[in-house]
Amino acid sequence: MSSHAPTPADLSRLLDQEEAACRSLLNTLEDERQAVRSLAIEKLHAINGERLALLESLQRLAREADESLRDLAAGRGFSQPTSWQAVLDRLMPEEAGELRARRHSLIKAAESVREGLRRNGALVDAIRTVIDQALSAGSAAARERQGYGSDGRRTSMSANGFLYQRG
Repeated sequence: MSSHAPTPADLSRLLDQEEAACRSLLNTLEDERQAVRSLAIEKLHAINGERLALLESLQRLAREADESLRDLAAGRGFSQPTSWQAVLDRLMPEEAGELRARRHSLIKAAESVREGLRRNGALVDAIRTVIDQALSAGSAAARERQGYGSDGRRTSMSANGFLYQRG
């Protein structure tokens, strides 16, 4: 942050940036969900890269907001350690009201991200279960098959199965 003491307006801007990053992450999670549903595995690498960049941005913004909150509290002579709630309780009502609204909006966006992550995880788990069941059924059917040995005689043969991922 700059050398001046942060203001509530500075904190509002940081909260807005964090919320925008959360909204972008929600869009990325929707893209991921669509790619998984359509089994467009080739899209997942780019989507995961975008998600990682957004998560790193959110971490940076959260650290910056925490630092700004501490600096604002110190600049106003508030006791340490500080929390968002403690600072909001000590600010002027007009300053606190705007920050409360923005913080509440950010929290709602973060909860939506958490729900999106949960939904995507459940979808991947469901697909994994279907694949595991298919592999189990296929391997049971393939265990005892008749075939021909190297000497040309009919014999029982077992088959091994595996998945191969291209790319």
